[in-house]
Parts: sequence; structure tokens; C-alpha cells
Amino acid sequence: GVSYTYAHDAKTKRIQLNLKGNIEKSMVRILLPAGNTNGIAIVNKKQHSSTMEKINESYYIVIKELKGKNIDLVVNY
Repeated sequence: GVSYTYAHDAKTKRIQLNLKGNIEKSMVRILLPAGNTNGIAIVNKKQHSSTMEKINESYYIVIKELKGKNIDLVVNY
């Protein structure tokens, strides 16, 4: 199985998601705080491709092709 921890620091505009376990193939969609429309994904300390998705008035950063063991995902917005 896979477990995760989530942390958000509004002062530094940073969201951290730590995934523990063996991730074979995954996609993560993270809601950005109101008023934010863009983000940068960093996976295991390296910038990772991502897209932005707007649903109604909310913006999400979408990170695809996550795989590996014990992933550290950081979103700076």
C-alpha cells in the first residue's frame, strides 16, 4: 500500500506531499489556494512536468507519471 502526508505553508507558498511505498504509476491533482493560478512541481528535488487545470473558479496543478519508491513532491505557487 501507499501512505502519504500533506503539509501546506501559506507563508512560503509551498505544498508538500510525501508518498511512502512503491508507486507504480500515479497522477496527483492538488488544489491551489484561492487567488493562485500557477504552480511548479518538484519531485525528489528535481523539477517535474505538470499542467494547470481550471474547474469553475478553482485551479489545480496536475502531476502525471509519478512512479518510484517514497516520492517527495513539492509544489511552489
